[in-house]
Amino acid sequence: MRYLNLVEVLLKLGHEVMVIAPDHKQVTNKDFLVRSIIFSNGVNKNFHLPFNFPCFTTHPFSNTTFYELTDTQISDYTNTFLDFIYKAKEDFNPDIIHAQHLWVSSYCTKKTGIPFCTTCHGTDLIGFRKNR
Repeated sequence: MRYLNLVEVLLKLGHEVMVIAPDHKQVTNKDFLVRSIIFSNGVNKNFHLPFNFPCFTTHPFSNTTFYELTDTQISDYTNTFLDFIYKAKEDFNPDIIHAQHLWVSSYCTKKTGIPFCTTCHGTDLIGFRKNR
């Protein structure tokens, strides 16, 4: 989980951290708060979204891409992220949010009105190129 590098640095600097991340199960950590958005992997029984987490290219834990999602799935995905982010805003009241990708997480984060920064990955750029 790449976000852990950033989390480790922020914790060492004395910041409180909360992570919202897609997964197939609830993830816990003793050093920071984690809220997992749980996607179905075909094996797990409890999930927030009944499809595997989408990526711009394949991923070791999911072959689902954003291009395969229906409009309803994209809407459900976006609304679920929004729900989690608004709940985090209410409970955690962050000073800043780091969005891990350019697309849905940045869109949802911008809607909160909280300052944010975004990491752009190569797969994000592939997605933009593919979406022309």
